[in-house]
Amino acid sequence: MWRCIRSCSTLLHAALERPQSALALHSTCGAVCRTSSPTATRRATVAATRSLSVSALASSAAAPTPAPATPPRAMHPSFATIPGIPSTLLHHLTLIAPGTLTSTDESSKPVIVPLSHTSAAAAGRRRILRISGPEAADVVQNLTANDITITPHPVVFTAMLNHLGRVLADAFVFTFPPATKANSITSETEFLLDVDQETSVQLIEALQPFVRLADVDLDTNVAEWQLVQVFTPPAWSASQTIDWLHQVQNTTSSDASAKARAHVLGGWDPRLVRPQNYLDTQIDQVGSSMGLRLLLSASHPLVADSARWATLGRLGSLGEYDDRRYALGLAEGVSGFRFATSFPLESNFERLNGVHFNKGCYLGQELTHRSHSRGVTRKRILPFVTST
Repeated sequence: MWRCIRSCSTLLHAALERPQSALALHSTCGAVCRTSSPTATRRATVAATRSLSVSALASSAAAPTPAPATPPRAMHPSFATIPGIPSTLLHHLTLIAPGTLTSTDESSKPVIVPLSHTSAAAAGRRRILRISGPEAADVVQNLTANDITITPHPVVFTAMLNHLGRVLADAFVFTFPPATKANSITSETEFLLDVDQETSVQLIEALQPFVRLADVDLDTNVAEWQLVQVFTPPAWSASQTIDWLHQVQNTTSSDASAKARAHVLGGWDPRLVRPQNYLDTQIDQVGSSMGLRLLLSASHPLVADSARWATLGRLGSLGEYDDRRYALGLAEGVSGFRFATSFPLESNFERLNGVHFNKGCYLGQELTHRSHSRGVTRKRILPFVTST
């Protein structure tokens, strides 16, 4: 279940202590927690992957909670430092640690989830934009909250903000040719931005003024790349995952021309992996929880003939991708924040390697840095499960 919690300790504590008056079922946006402050009524809207029965939560709050059969799961360090979570809350809600996540797929094959398509007729969850030109590196660096010039990095997770510090998009930045060596980003480097499909039109409109002022080209109809997320079996080590990635990279076509154009970009999903470890084989279970995020060129045999994925894994669904993402507390796209309204720290961008506080100026930097330095973020997205 997802909750975007404003003043989480006050609201959720009130909801558990007085469920009949503090909770109501909202017909359009899920359960709504309400409480009053001296100045105004505050509301937290709950976006849930599963509908939550208000009566079930009320009975859970009224009845004593039985002792758990197993020790409670520890919070991941990235969430454990968040202040204001009352201990009584944990009697009913258990924060999920990414390292304790277990896969629902017990097969020995990786699960491949397509997130975008090379066919314009089959719109996917994500959309690929391309920024190229002599000043492309400067434009992308100035419009993203992370430092995309630190190399090598197969893929970088970042936020794109407006001048008020509100999130326009969560983006994964791929470089082509891949930035596999230090200082390998040049004027010839192309930047492929993996962004949310639903808000991509508004994002493109927001980017146009900056594109017109620089010597760059913005391609909004990139059909020659397919985005996939790969979840490897829980029993696999990081080195086995990297070996599998090399297998994908070495899958070639008998056509020499197509072979020359077949490319695989990306690596470990950067949200749970520290920047210096993107292709490291020593990644722990937490770092490998979201698997691999890859861009494959349209001429790659696995894209040209999707049936060939069966030799390397099985095709998964967007539901499987969302279940994994929800359990790890990873906000993404319109399900995680409202366009030009949410702040990046509310969606844990700085805890998910999405903000670099020492890179210098970028659009929306002032408010983001001030919020971070003051240590005050009034609402955050957290993953949890109920005890009922």
